[in-house]
Amino acid sequence: MIGYNELNKKDIERLESLGYKNSVIFFETLSSSDKKTEIINDYGFEPEFIESIHTLIDFTRIQWVSSNFARMLVSAGYTNAKMVSVADADELFSKLDKVNKENNYFKMKIGLRNIKRLVRAASYVS
Repeated sequence: MIGYNELNKKDIERLESLGYKNSVIFFETLSSSDKKTEIINDYGFEPEFIESIHTLIDFTRIQWVSSNFARMLVSAGYTNAKMVSVADADELFSKLDKVNKENNYFKMKIGLRNIKRLVRAASYVS
């Protein structure tokens, strides 16, 4: 599974023991609300954990988005790749810049041109 350091390592290990060792397979599974409910109910995962990992995996499907950048998108108020694909690039840029300044995700500043590319890349997966 992609490294999501802020998530409970034991829960990640449990998912892997259930056969979800690949983020792509797990994302497809979670995209079915019945399967998502089944994983939560049958295996005792917290709904917030499952929602968090589903969101982070969704973002990392976007070209150039790492798990760290996915956390930035969540902090900026975005909940899925579709939201990024229809985002106003200037607004997304401002939000991400603010989040980065507050939380120091990256030392470098992310450029507006890169955010415009991000929005376009998100349209390919949403």
